[in-house]
Amino acid sequence: MTGLICLLTILISNWSISKVSENNGLIQVYIKGYPMLVKPLVKGPWNLYLHTYKQEEIVGVGPNGLEKEHINTERYYLVSQKETILLTPHNFAAIIKQQFPDHDDLHGLLDQVGFSFGNLVRLIEQCNNYQQQMVVIK
Repeated sequence: MTGLICLLTILISNWSISKVSENNGLIQVYIKGYPMLVKPLVKGPWNLYLHTYKQEEIVGVGPNGLEKEHINTERYYLVSQKETILLTPHNFAAIIKQQFPDHDDLHGLLDQVGFSFGNLVRLIEQCNNYQQQMVVIK
């Protein structure tokens, strides 16, 4: 009986996830073994996904105790055939340099305006172009 309840719970949750994703252009992917609804931003050898969720944050103390707000939190995931990497404003440049050690042109772009964390889509598209050029040359 417990197995049947678990199976029904899984089926219903997958159905509800698929209904939500149909309306918002989201897809379900498994990141580190957990299903997530993400928005695909870049497709190629490296896929870039955006996962947005609400997070409760304490904003102050009022007469009724702690005051909380729900804020939208964004997480970017860089996914290749081998691994999934969480990109943050603090680690994205190091990750790009680590994944593409021979691409000095790309490393130089990381310091220029327009190739910052705010333009992550453009940067990953550039990485995919580089990787596709390397495949053609070999």
